[in-house]
Amino acid sequence: MITNRKNINFSEEYLISQHINPADCIFFDIETTGFRAGTSHLYLIGAAVRTSSMPKLHTNTSADATAVIGESWTILQWMAEQPQEETQLLRTFTQFMKSYHTVLHFNGDRFDIPYMNEKYTQYQLPSPFADRQSVDLYHLFRPLKPLLKLDHMKQKSLEVFLGQNRDDQYDGGKLIPVYRSFCKDGSPHSCSLLLLHNQEDVSGMFSLTSIFSYLNLFQGNYSFQSAQILSSQDGHRELLITLDLPLPVPVPVSHMLDFGYFTLRDQCGKLLIPILEDNLYYFFPDYKNYYYLPAEDQAIHKSIASYVDRQHRTAARAETCYIRKNGPFLPQPGEQNTPAFRRSYKDDLRWFSLTDEFLHSREQLEAYARLLISHIACQDI
Repeated sequence: MITNRKNINFSEEYLISQHINPADCIFFDIETTGFRAGTSHLYLIGAAVRTSSMPKLHTNTSADATAVIGESWTILQWMAEQPQEETQLLRTFTQFMKSYHTVLHFNGDRFDIPYMNEKYTQYQLPSPFADRQSVDLYHLFRPLKPLLKLDHMKQKSLEVFLGQNRDDQYDGGKLIPVYRSFCKDGSPHSCSLLLLHNQEDVSGMFSLTSIFSYLNLFQGNYSFQSAQILSSQDGHRELLITLDLPLPVPVPVSHMLDFGYFTLRDQCGKLLIPILEDNLYYFFPDYKNYYYLPAEDQAIHKSIASYVDRQHRTAARAETCYIRKNGPFLPQPGEQNTPAFRRSYKDDLRWFSLTDEFLHSREQLEAYARLLISHIACQDI
């Protein structure tokens, strides 16, 4: 079995923002000769841990003495020189895992962990994953696909989005014949290709942790900074809400939404919301208790309508059971701010009156910002 070791610098702040203890976590990735554990072989396991928390190794390792600045992490790789060394790989990884409680991976909940668990069962070995916390970066980041404007959420796609470049030009499938060839001739070049691919899969997850900065926003981990009214030359007004993020986003993003414009850059989030100056409608929910007055173009309760001439009233329908109001309005998903107005009966978007009281209430402005951010998190942008 070949053991390889490399030191690498890693900023832990994004992990910490998710309440993950860097000293207690391990990144890992595996390489196999197929998708089904029963008909293929596990031949390489790569893992990364904080160097200061790493247990002493009892195997000879080839170390890359890379100089690092700041917190040092170590990438360790164990590769089977022959398929028969699977059990040695599994036992070595189990022993190493004893020092860590949180396991980070990319799509490991669907492939890596089930595959290894089947291998542990096959060899009647206890699985080290049974009492560990699993953090699947793919599962966590997948809902961000519309926000990041990506066609795919593969690890390499995310690395390209982040501006990360790889030396490795292979995928796991293309390396299967390379490993089989290595088992026959022990080629150092083939060995280097196999280790490089896995090493960059593991180190690539380090850069992916910066994507937690987008999750921080939708998890409510930000603070309200300010709100102000902006006026354009054509007389239209907009409400600008500025938010402070705990950590900078790695890549700026912006989106046009059904209620305005949304941007994230560095440690700043901005919501630009057009203010609507118009006549809007408030629809009473219990229309059977109302009459509609065509001349006034509004509905009134039956207790009052009894004083109106029958010729000037008609039974209200759901779409005519309203009162109108003119003024400045802001959009809102749902009906948090009441009364909630609409442009028409079938309009899904609700509006509420923009008042001086609202503009001077930090509490209401912050609640409005959180409402909009929650809406963004729930929709396909």
